[in-house]
Amino acid sequence: MPSARTRLDRANGKKRSGKLTVTLPNDINAPLQRMRYYGVLFSFMGYTHDTDFPLDHMFSEQQMIDTTPEQIFDWVCVKTYGHTNLSQNDNPYGARAVTIEYWKKSIPHPHPETNNPWTAQRAGNPCRSKLVDNLIKAVRLEECRKMGKKSRADRGSTDNGYKQIWGIADRASDEGGRVRYKAWMAPQPHPIAKGRLVAHVGRTSGRVRRCGRRATRDQ
Repeated sequence: MPSARTRLDRANGKKRSGKLTVTLPNDINAPLQRMRYYGVLFSFMGYTHDTDFPLDHMFSEQQMIDTTPEQIFDWVCVKTYGHTNLSQNDNPYGARAVTIEYWKKSIPHPHPETNNPWTAQRAGNPCRSKLVDNLIKAVRLEECRKMGKKSRADRGSTDNGYKQIWGIADRASDEGGRVRYKAWMAPQPHPIAKGRLVAHVGRTSGRVRRCGRRATRDQ
């Protein structure tokens, strides 16, 4: 009987070594990311069935039909919270809502009823069920409260960040480097519509200074 840690590792893909070698059927309308979709499905199926499937394993249509919202809920909870017995004191430290939405799209990709919502007759796409949707809402709510997983998205430059980079360039070891770096940085905000970033940067004496709403050059 595998331990809880083994199942957790399998849910997170840690037990899988190597790259998926499954040959997917030829489909002109298949999304470009369907191998990534299948990787998510591979992790979910491995956890749900408590089995290390071969890297070239193709899941059958019946296996997809037998998938239930409860199984998806448990797998997402393990990856997001670390366990399935949730309470209001738990925080989603393992994944963000946008990641769960990607899993929600990935798992039922080969499902024969992927476009149909889950019904009371327990038919349709299990990812399109209230159980899964409510879990995503709960994770998003914790993110709004600053109690979820921190975002790793790249953020745009800020005024302070730009001035800090300018100061680093000003401390370059060689004079040529100082001139070269600043000459490269000065026109950058204009083509990316961030002229406000140079509002506090003066190009005189190689020092950062405040100069009003526009960057000015001393005569």
